[in-house]
Amino acid sequence: MAPLDGKWTKILIIGGTGNFGKHVVDASIHANHPTFVLTRPPAADDTDKKDLLQYFVSLGVELIFGSIHDYEILLEAVKKVDVIISALGHEPAQLEGQAKILKAIMEAGNIKRFIPSEFGTDAERVDPVEPAKTAFMMKAQIRQMTRKYGIPHTIICSNFFQTFFLPRLGQAEVSPPIQGKVSIIGDGDTQGKPIY
Repeated sequence: MAPLDGKWTKILIIGGTGNFGKHVVDASIHANHPTFVLTRPPAADDTDKKDLLQYFVSLGVELIFGSIHDYEILLEAVKKVDVIISALGHEPAQLEGQAKILKAIMEAGNIKRFIPSEFGTDAERVDPVEPAKTAFMMKAQIRQMTRKYGIPHTIICSNFFQTFFLPRLGQAEVSPPIQGKVSIIGDGDTQGKPIY
């Protein structure tokens, strides 16, 4: 992102310690943006997360301990920045929590751009079945709320992340690595069709 008003854009990344979010944090800081990460404090036994947070601090990232469910902390974090990137996961509670981010954006009144957690298939151009249907519905609702409130935003649809699906062999509800049985739908020769 280019500098705003002659200053580098201040970026808040929510979900910055996740599979995808950690790369967004790294890219933001290496592009010289003042970077903030809203994160829950690591558990005492979570050495991987502690190491990642120490790495972020060594790069100059400002950590804000809290979550999207700690509204006062979220609001204070939003007031410090120009842009918010949500890299929250696909769990329903996290996707629904983006409504709190929108509320904080509206209350703070200073955000120049919001990038909601999408990073997958276009939620408004698919007709999925469960378990994906619920997640897509929530993503579409966040888009609709963002438009309704007039929040400047960018939607990024990058298609599927194979680091999520390959270890599960396409079975999103299963924790990797797959052991034992694998379900293959159809004969394996079905061709995909463009949706637009």
